Amino acid sequence: MANRQVELFLCYLAVVYMRAYSFSRFRFPGLNILFIVLISTIILPTQVTLIPKYIFFRDIGWGGTWWPLIIPHFFANAYNVFFLRQFFRSIPKDLGEAATIDGATPLQTLLYVVIIPQSWPAIIAVGLFHFFWAWNDFFEPLVYLQGLEHLYPISVGLTQFANAF
Repeated sequence: MANRQVELFLCYLAVVYMRAYSFSRFRFPGLNILFIVLISTIILPTQVTLIPKYIFFRDIGWGGTWWPLIIPHFFANAYNVFFLRQFFRSIPKDLGEAATIDGATPLQTLLYVVIIPQSWPAIIAVGLFHFFWAWNDFFEPLVYLQGLEHLYPISVGLTQFANAF
């Protein structure tokens, strides 16, 4: 179980990394509109979308499972995408161009030579933000896993335990 959680966490970081990098470096029509839509999700509280999301997840058969708590995270949290995007915009494009002149492919420039080595502090910060956000998440597991106490995460389980006495 712990290995799967680590794998999911690393997949989440990869998704956030790719979305933030694409928003910071690539130019295509509608980029600003997509970014505004992403950032506008920050304004919308979770409690507003909880009932429609619950109905949707129940209709597709995910009620009483961990899937409603796992899959939506792969669409990336807007805070984390914004944070990494701003960090990537601070890395000069000249570094990537210099690596390309030295013979690095675009993938090597992204992964090994320039971008990831420069962005470890930001990636670790985003990882910590997401870890503590998921650790402290109480309301969504309580709603999606209601009645299935053997699936409760520790935040809900500890509250149930404390309320028992």
